[in-house]
Amino acid sequence: MSNTYYQTALPQQSSLSLLCKTLAALVPAFVIGYSALIDPLINFNLSTGSIHGGVQVGGDRKSKVATQIAVPLFLTISMILMVVVRPKLPRNLVIMTVTGGSLVAFACLSMIWAKSPINTLTLAVYQAILYGALLAGVAASGDPRAVLRNMVYLFAIVVTANLLMIVVRISGADSFTGIYGHKNTLGAAAGCAFLFGFFSLFDGRMFVRCVALYTTLGAALLTFASSSKTTIALIIAAPAIAIALYVINRFLRLGAFAGSILLSLVCVPCYLILGQVFRFDSDDILIRLYGDTTFTGRTAIWDFVQDHIQQSPFFGHGFRGFWALGAASPKHGSEVEFIRTIGSSHSGFYDIALDLGMIGLAMLLLVIFVSLHVAGKFHLRPVHQSLLFLSVMIFTIGLNFMESIIMWSTFFDNLSFVLVGFLACYAVTQAPPTPETHRR
Repeated sequence: MSNTYYQTALPQQSSLSLLCKTLAALVPAFVIGYSALIDPLINFNLSTGSIHGGVQVGGDRKSKVATQIAVPLFLTISMILMVVVRPKLPRNLVIMTVTGGSLVAFACLSMIWAKSPINTLTLAVYQAILYGALLAGVAASGDPRAVLRNMVYLFAIVVTANLLMIVVRISGADSFTGIYGHKNTLGAAAGCAFLFGFFSLFDGRMFVRCVALYTTLGAALLTFASSSKTTIALIIAAPAIAIALYVINRFLRLGAFAGSILLSLVCVPCYLILGQVFRFDSDDILIRLYGDTTFTGRTAIWDFVQDHIQQSPFFGHGFRGFWALGAASPKHGSEVEFIRTIGSSHSGFYDIALDLGMIGLAMLLLVIFVSLHVAGKFHLRPVHQSLLFLSVMIFTIGLNFMESIIMWSTFFDNLSFVLVGFLACYAVTQAPPTPETHRR
């Protein structure tokens, strides 16, 4: 099926323009690869120090020199390529840019009421640079298939680097962490690699399919090695939900967002009925998956955070202006020692509400809605591409309930969400028949 789809035909272009498009298609892989591969290797196996009275003492600090050079360089290169190519942006991409850009701009504006304005502005600008680099790279390339191929190659390298850690038996305190410091980070990397690899198995090129197969199998192994229950559940649930949305669209002509609502209206009553029949509830599931009913302590964090959200319900405390204040952070007022040692709410929705208030949360939900809506336009591209986009979005939305990701962090899972949103804005049409096609 995918063999009959090609990027929309473009007018004759110069060799320089074609070269710039090819280079631009590499930019997203370099941006996400820096987060998923280069930065973890630069800061590999840092000492974490010790905890005294809820405060971390000692430990190695991450090197930021390479990041301060590389990330602005990515933006500069992508902007230069975009100026040379001078692409015509699809309407959907303009809408996506406005919604996501407005949230990033609001994050920058929040320095006005943040307790540490410079810190807030620095983190918000860094988020904006990454957002802009991905946007300019996709816009200059204009070729989702080329970008996706490069992403498969990238995740094949990421999988290889983490598999080598299994060979040399380097692991974390409680489970295997690969080249990262935490099992959940490895789980997120493996989950993204699995989704990009699995749906690229339907790509027309044999070499890409072979790389995709290796990436898929390696990512599956790493997912189970990480012992990240959330990731294991999501790499099964995300594609299943994406396929269900496709079926709903095929027969009822509903978009992804409307289909999600319909799917929820069907699944929730079914869950409640089955719970009554087989005598189980949500607590039974949580105990089976996490060993307790608190999502490994997250409910205590969320209770703590809710009190501080109420202190500034509309504008929040400023982007990253609650946890990232060092000794001045309000987290040190918690009676729970665990809360005094963490750096996020372990829920992106809570963190956006905490930092940017209900206004910021509404803007984040709008970004998610627009992304799902665009990705759910199955008629614009091969089905496997739509399923990939939706699966990555659903996967990262699920992670965002348990970790702080979407439009809040600079990690590769957040960047993958942003990337597929941009790629989904482009139409990939069926190529018109040619004499050569008929002869085949």
